[in-house]
Amino acid sequence: MASAGRILIKPKGDWNAETEYGILDLVKHDGKVWLAKEDVVGIEPTDASENPWYNMFDIKSGTTLVTLNPGNKDYIEATLDVPYGSKAVFSANVRTSDDLFVVGVNVLEISASQTKILIKLNQAVNKEITLSVGWSC
Repeated sequence: MASAGRILIKPKGDWNAETEYGILDLVKHDGKVWLAKEDVVGIEPTDASENPWYNMFDIKSGTTLVTLNPGNKDYIEATLDVPYGSKAVFSANVRTSDDLFVVGVNVLEISASQTKILIKLNQAVNKEITLSVGWSC
């Protein structure tokens, strides 16, 4: 029976010049995520045409402050000016003030320049609150 070879991507963390990488190994380096196109050791991932690495996507991140009044609800819909790369996945880490805590964050809508998220809180709130949204994509 013929072998298809390796068919799964394997995350390997931060790139290291001394590590041996196999085809389809995934590494982070210089704010980007790279996929090995062949077995490689000691060759730094770059955008050079003869490089054995494929740039999957750039890692973008930041923190956005959102001040809203939920209007006596236990959730908030917030639109963030967060760019979205077509090859990336959006995630957020939300922190609140006072005695509130976040139960969950769901992405509702994504466009080229904005991301709309739903933030579920532990209780209903009828006052203005400030959320710190740390995001990456």
